[in-house]
Amino acid sequence: SGTYDFTQHKLTSLFGRVNYNYQEKYLFTGIYRRDGSSRFGANNKFGMFPSFSAGWVANKEGFWKQNQFLNKTFSDVKLKGSYAIVGNQLGGFPYLSTFGSAAYGNIPGLAPNLVGNAALQWERSKKLDVGLELGLFNNRFTFVADWFLNDIDQLVFAVPTPNSAGIPGNSISQNVG
Repeated sequence: SGTYDFTQHKLTSLFGRVNYNYQEKYLFTGIYRRDGSSRFGANNKFGMFPSFSAGWVANKEGFWKQNQFLNKTFSDVKLKGSYAIVGNQLGGFPYLSTFGSAAYGNIPGLAPNLVGNAALQWERSKKLDVGLELGLFNNRFTFVADWFLNDIDQLVFAVPTPNSAGIPGNSISQNVG
């Protein structure tokens, strides 16, 4: 005798990518991703997550090649930047209200064990990256500097409810962060 638990979920993804490279000087990439997860309710099952990146290889420019000092000192110079939105699906199925076994005195029965929230949405991270790559003296020395910003949005949090509400676990999951 014992308790057993089995869950199954589905994730479906569709994505496309476009790369553009003009004369190895100007670089662009765009990606669009659409994910669907069974861990969300019907109205919020799918999330859209785009990303873009661009780069400029300055040492490939004509003015750079004509300048003796720049050409000899800096063998590789690249400015780059990117922005992306990344989705995070949830664990379990917090959009569903579920029931489980419970005792009323010594009589077995069913009772709510989770109050779901069908309005739950994907958690999102908005990521920004700006950087510089330098190669000095025929790339004998390299320098890479990046600045990152990661803004997490729509975090799911178990929002407390009063004990008097009779909600199992005294909380309901919501996108509040």
